[in-house]
Amino acid sequence: MYDYLKDYITDNEFGNSNQKYIFYKISEDEIISAEERIGKKFPPELSMFYQEIGYGYFYDKSNCFINVLMHPKMIADFICEEGDYYYAEEREFLNEEDFVFYEIESNMHIYIKLSGENKGKIYLGDKNIAQTLEEFIEKLYQESNFYFY
Repeated sequence: MYDYLKDYITDNEFGNSNQKYIFYKISEDEIISAEERIGKKFPPELSMFYQEIGYGYFYDKSNCFINVLMHPKMIADFICEEGDYYYAEEREFLNEEDFVFYEIESNMHIYIKLSGENKGKIYLGDKNIAQTLEEFIEKLYQESNFYFY
């Protein structure tokens, strides 16, 4: 499904600074470990992306944002209020059906709705920015900061 991103997968810890995108493979055990920490499964479309591509960074031409599709451990840290996400103030504005998976910058995250009529839709705050994870990734591929327009 995401064949157009496979050329951006690297084993180099620091990636290649000339690449527009950088992705790192992750193991199924890393996904399972994060799911056990948070006590629930990741959305199926996110698990599929992790298995096919991994986690990684989308180039930000302004160099102002992190723009990372978060590693499962990062998501677990965010949900469990640990590590770098211990003080994530944004958490208080989210509810149980909001599954954070993408970090724009500190205290600015994108999430997938887990249930209800908006299940599977992608949001930044109250703004619906994509109907599916696949659409979200395609939009990022075209313009890394599309969600601001």
